[in-house]
Amino acid sequence: MQSTNRPRKSRLIGKLFGTMIAAAALAGMPASATEFSIDNSDLWWNPNESGWGLQLVQRSEVIFATLFVYGSASTPVWYSATLEPSGFSSWTGAMMQCQGPYFGATPFNPSAVSCSQVGTMTFGALSDHDGTLSYTVNGVAVNKNITRQTLRVDDPSGTYAGVLSLQSGGCPNPADNGRRQNRIDFELIQDRNALTMVSQEEESTAVCSSSGDYAQYGQFAASRQVTSSCSDGTKTNNVTLLYEVNVSFTGVTMNFTAPSTNPGQKGCTLTGSIYGIRQ
Repeated sequence: MQSTNRPRKSRLIGKLFGTMIAAAALAGMPASATEFSIDNSDLWWNPNESGWGLQLVQRSEVIFATLFVYGSASTPVWYSATLEPSGFSSWTGAMMQCQGPYFGATPFNPSAVSCSQVGTMTFGALSDHDGTLSYTVNGVAVNKNITRQTLRVDDPSGTYAGVLSLQSGGCPNPADNGRRQNRIDFELIQDRNALTMVSQEEESTAVCSSSGDYAQYGQFAASRQVTSSCSDGTKTNNVTLLYEVNVSFTGVTMNFTAPSTNPGQKGCTLTGSIYGIRQ
């Protein structure tokens, strides 16, 4: 990739895990996270059953769910639930149905609103973009596989000043295990379903470039990056898997993992995060 705006001073990220477009928040926090878990806030659906869906809004450990489906008469109906943790990557709560005044009525009469419990709901996260939904309504049980619904593909293209948090694990030599943080400057270029990154770490003149596919899953994206070149001649063809890539107006956050089979990693598996502020 040709870049007219190279990242500024930094120490080459490719020296450690090949070049990558990367990953999440400062000091190892996951991308778009609450303090409890990865952020499950999104629109969720089953792509084979277009017409109904689930909206989740997560704050800390609590998830508020809105389910829009069809009733026994094939007319629209919606339910809501406040879900609390019920196990590893699982949330459960009471399923509620509410009635109220006509939306066109003015003024709105809050005393006409009534809610009752009709069953329970459980959401289970299988990965950062796939899950399960189980619920009951008046004794009718439903179980579905669901995934995040993508409305638009985010474009992370731009130049960023950021921080890298990197963990080396599973090293044959235990002394090589550990975490480090460093400044990193990088540039991202998206071209349809492909992504390229050019990066340097602080206090290094070496620059690496990598590229790979780019796929969107709701608010997150993912990419398998392969190093194409490094100015110091290292890490060509190293692989870095990027996940939970989250783009905002002000920056980008992402998580990554680089397998122990990459040359120069001393047999260690590298995992970590990057937070970048848009320049």
